[in-house]
Amino acid sequence: MALAAGFEETFLKLDPVCTIYEEEANFLSSAGGAATLDLFLALIRQTAGTAISNRVADDLLCASVRPGDSRQTMTDRCRLQHRNEKLSRAVAVIQDSLEDPLPTSMLAQKVGISTRQLERLFGRYLGCTPKTYMTNLRLDRARVLLQQTHMSVIDVAVACGFSSAGHFSKLYRRQFGISPHIEQSAP
Repeated sequence: MALAAGFEETFLKLDPVCTIYEEEANFLSSAGGAATLDLFLALIRQTAGTAISNRVADDLLCASVRPGDSRQTMTDRCRLQHRNEKLSRAVAVIQDSLEDPLPTSMLAQKVGISTRQLERLFGRYLGCTPKTYMTNLRLDRARVLLQQTHMSVIDVAVACGFSSAGHFSKLYRRQFGISPHIEQSAP
């Protein structure tokens, strides 16, 4: 999913999904080696049956055959859901609002807990404040966009919820030890 941010910003009319493979009309697509194997085994299962598909999987030393609607990667949202439902919901809200970040108090309100409870959850499970977590996600997304698109630094800053290019550059340099302009021009 590291490439998803650049893909989404480049192809605004497309709606990418996180499944391991997609079958639609006359088109098949998958991303990565393991996902391609899963798609291959699904096609064998459709044409030759489950027994043959399982035998091919065994021959290829494939431990399990994943259905196509399995997630491609495990996100923080999925990992955290097992730890704490409120924290998982907070992370989901943060991820869905990177372009327009919410204040911690509004985030807590959306999750249905107090600001202090939210801060304790983030400290306990993630070792940081909600604001730090949100800023780090926004900076990670910015880095992907700078490395994988031809967007200007200001466009990347805006796409990641920073209202000032100067503030964005300062935070970016502090986080990654390089200015966004240099990151963008690196080969």
